[in-house]
Amino acid sequence: MERSISELKEQIYFPRTKEYFEEVERSFYNENYRSAIVMLYSVVIADLLFKLEELKDYYSDSTAEGILNDINRMRENNPKNSEWENKLIDNIKDKTNIIEPYVLTNIEDLKNVRNFSAHPSLNQNNELIRPSREKTLGLIKEMLVGIFIRPPLFIKKITNNLLEDISSKKEDFLEDNEKFKKYIDKKYFERIPKNMIISIFKDFWKLTFKVDNEDCNDNRKINLELLILIMQENKLKIMEDMQIDRDKYNNISDNESIAVYLVEFIYYFPEVFNYLKEENRIAIGVIINKNNDYKAIAYFTSKNIEEHIKGLHAYNFKNRHTRELLEKKSKEEGREYLLFDQYIEAVGNSSSYDAADSSFDILIRPNLNRMQQKQIEKLIENIDKNNQLYNRGKAKYDNNQIIEKANVDWNKIDLKKYKNFEYDEEVLIGAQLPF
Repeated sequence: MERSISELKEQIYFPRTKEYFEEVERSFYNENYRSAIVMLYSVVIADLLFKLEELKDYYSDSTAEGILNDINRMRENNPKNSEWENKLIDNIKDKTNIIEPYVLTNIEDLKNVRNFSAHPSLNQNNELIRPSREKTLGLIKEMLVGIFIRPPLFIKKITNNLLEDISSKKEDFLEDNEKFKKYIDKKYFERIPKNMIISIFKDFWKLTFKVDNEDCNDNRKINLELLILIMQENKLKIMEDMQIDRDKYNNISDNESIAVYLVEFIYYFPEVFNYLKEENRIAIGVIINKNNDYKAIAYFTSKNIEEHIKGLHAYNFKNRHTRELLEKKSKEEGREYLLFDQYIEAVGNSSSYDAADSSFDILIRPNLNRMQQKQIEKLIENIDKNNQLYNRGKAKYDNNQIIEKANVDWNKIDLKKYKNFEYDEEVLIGAQLPF
């Protein structure tokens, strides 16, 4: 029991509180229980002030600033009157919800024992009342757990604080994922106890995958990015919670415009799909089959990534965001070559000049240097067979690009047999040179 005090002490949020608490600890171990109780109450009041100060200074919390202003006026107007201590606790209770009901009861209990300990309170035998070791130890642990180890963000509901913050900066954060991660870690997650993470995750799960209103619609993308960050750093704990609280995680929307965000989340964490109830998996499957863009990343509905890629079509590659995610996944799984086969097939089936231009630009040009020799040959063969490819205005320029950028041995490819594949001879000669 005594060792747990030392363990809890190491989790105290503020260094100043930890320093002051050491006097409480010394008094307790020296069996000076009256002194321990008196000091403990003083440390509680100090810690609550520290929390309000950090909220005001670090988070620009107007509620915390208002409470501090009121308390400071009371202390200045009547320095010897300790009524401000009661006012501090009442204001925190009424305006911030930092203190849970059981903690308030414990503070009131501590205050009563402190009053007996600090003043000459005598029993019937005219002996000073002395709190017991058990009572003192209990109050110390209750203050540690209920107040000292908790960060100031408990004063203002963390979900609301996060929502407001990331919403105001979403354009910047969506452009720079690393900046977003660094900001969230430094400002929030490094200051929040691990046992709070699950609650935050659940709040954002509901806001991202269930709630349908203007605010959620406007911020769904940045909220999704936050969920992904939390999951990446706390995957095992969250997966355990999904198993325990399955009903809550299955309370999701069947609205397609919302459900596609869940599809993207599961793209990163395919295990989550197995924690959905069958009816939700079926509903998501229907949405995926209707949505050509998000079908591209729903590999978790297939037997494996190979089967998934082979089942895709040209229209699944049009959306840049989902296409890039698919490319990332196929590369991670060592199946990039299968995706390039699909890209080459899609270009080969172009039914218009515009479609051919667009498909070549987004599917072929960025990937030329990663395609295999047999794939480049297949690409050239497809161009040679389709007049929408070889007759278009950009045909010769793009053909030269193929020769310049592809990492193949051009001495082993007989371009002469492809009558419709036009290119500049000097480009081919340059590509054939061994340097």
